[in-house]
Amino acid sequence: YHKRNRGIKGFKASGFKSDLPVPNWKQTTPIYLQRVDTAAEPDSTEVRVALSPDALSIRFHCKEPEIEKMSALPGDRPDEIWRRNNVEVFLNPSGDRKNYWQIIVSSAGIIFCQKGEKVGASQKLTPVTIPGLKYKVGKGADFWECEIVFPRSQFVEIQRNLVCNFIRNQVKGKEKARYSWSPFIGRNNHDLAGFGMIEFSREKVHSLISEGDFSGQVKEHPNLHILGAWNSKKLKKGCEINYDNTTFISGNRSLRMQNNSEKISYLSFGQGFTLKPKTRYRLSFYVKLNNVVPFRRDRKSVV
Repeated sequence: YHKRNRGIKGFKASGFKSDLPVPNWKQTTPIYLQRVDTAAEPDSTEVRVALSPDALSIRFHCKEPEIEKMSALPGDRPDEIWRRNNVEVFLNPSGDRKNYWQIIVSSAGIIFCQKGEKVGASQKLTPVTIPGLKYKVGKGADFWECEIVFPRSQFVEIQRNLVCNFIRNQVKGKEKARYSWSPFIGRNNHDLAGFGMIEFSREKVHSLISEGDFSGQVKEHPNLHILGAWNSKKLKKGCEINYDNTTFISGNRSLRMQNNSEKISYLSFGQGFTLKPKTRYRLSFYVKLNNVVPFRRDRKSVV
């Protein structure tokens, strides 16, 4: 439990802070949602978050190759759209992970808002109307979008950080898929303990690691296995290192290292960079393990 909690507290992304009343979405950095109901191939879902003097703006872009099959109708009752094709926003402006707002918008343009309060392992929900809230929904040939604008006057607690989560419920008849920004929530979308944090700052964090989000292109090389800025020697038979877009922390994919050979005890993949003397550095990473056996005598070391 404590290890999981430390991981959640470190799960953050950058929001865009602007002095302009309307955000320039081209200047924002997207965060991506991943499927949490299954490891099946996902359809891309990106979210952009911007904070201006007067508003908090959130924009969803949902890839949908079967746009005509989306299950949502203009005549749906607001309190029933959670069953429909929709996106959800969960906001905990105070950061206490106890009191929060839930906003659901269907692809047919119906909205439902409620305020939640954590009560033990459950929650108490009260339907509300948020004064000044604006939203719009649009569709393309293979996508649909939703933009929600919250007035800062209703969320005065939002300054530098915002505890939150974003959900997409992809519903096409009996076919359903569930996406989340935070990979730490369970089956309950109202799991506040598993929410992530958006940080609003104009300061850019410098990282020595290139492509920590594994966004580089695969390159052919006679002696190396190259994935963008990352590389290793040619892989031996039974080993595989490649991108995986079904699970990730930042960007929209991770690096998957798989060893199917009993003759090989480890895999390595990396990149070079220069360190300065008498300088402190912080190394942070997430690792997800499956059937990995320690190879050192202490039976503890795997990474």
